[in-house]
Amino acid sequence: MKIDDHVASDNHKRIERILVTGGAGFIGGTFIDLLLTDEDTQAVLCFDKLTYAARPDRVDKHKQYEKYHFIQGDICDAAKVQDVIEQFKPDCIVNFAAESHVDNSLKDHAPFFKTNVEGVKILLENCVKNNIDYFVQVSTDEVYGQRSEVALFKEDSDYNPRNPYSKSKHKAEQLVLEFKRDESIKTLITRGCNTLGPWQHHEKLIPKVIINALNHEFIPVYGDGMQCREWISATDHAGAILHLIRSHKFGEVFNIGTGAERRNIDMVRGILKELEKSHDLIQYVDDRLDHDFKYGVDTESLRATGWRPSTDINDELNSTIDFYRKRV
Repeated sequence: MKIDDHVASDNHKRIERILVTGGAGFIGGTFIDLLLTDEDTQAVLCFDKLTYAARPDRVDKHKQYEKYHFIQGDICDAAKVQDVIEQFKPDCIVNFAAESHVDNSLKDHAPFFKTNVEGVKILLENCVKNNIDYFVQVSTDEVYGQRSEVALFKEDSDYNPRNPYSKSKHKAEQLVLEFKRDESIKTLITRGCNTLGPWQHHEKLIPKVIINALNHEFIPVYGDGMQCREWISATDHAGAILHLIRSHKFGEVFNIGTGAERRNIDMVRGILKELEKSHDLIQYVDDRLDHDFKYGVDTESLRATGWRPSTDINDELNSTIDFYRKRV
């Protein structure tokens, strides 16, 4: 693995070597897609545990690029993390690695706090040990909890996480902010809304509905399905993160969203219509405990940096349907 010297620009240290944890996952893999065609990125290291939600076929796809490297590992393995960072010498670590399925967190919260909190602490400690200046924590709008019908969450809104997953992401953010203050690490926290696109694991709403419909299986819908979510494409979500890195917006927190809100039941019905499947496949089930009814983030700060979403949510949904239709 080639190790290049760090090159400083007039105002900031250049970010040419990027270590992406969780880069074999859904949004992390999309972020790597962008890095591999980004002229400013000279080397990319994907560090991923390859859990059930990872896509090894995507790793194979990325290996065709000379500047791409892959190491299998767990961010909770302190010795392995230290070894990888010492070898690769990244300019920036972007942490996508996380346990993220809320239903699983309700059954057993331990893996969520281990990966999402302890793992982040290990990454931050190794940034300090190895003089890594830049650290990006990919968080979630769920740290705010559910919102009212009117108000959108701003970056300085109060935290109100209501399930083990969002509580673990909140604790991770607090760790990042502590290291930023005490250790002078340049940090960036992003809070993204619900994300859709190809390569997502089938436990999530959109792929689950598509795959179940294609297999003529019942589609479980929590409660009455009126829960409302804001959606963004994986490409736009990853692109916003890269835009913030390239704009050197470290030291800040940014919401990432589009304003495109959809009720869960409307997303399900839209998929069934596109696939020409009967609504009889919908099966209403008991709502889950403390299910947040509505999310939504104010993205004025992000848009002030010049970023805009480039993908229509309806078009992205149709592309996602086509992706899974070819694989079922």
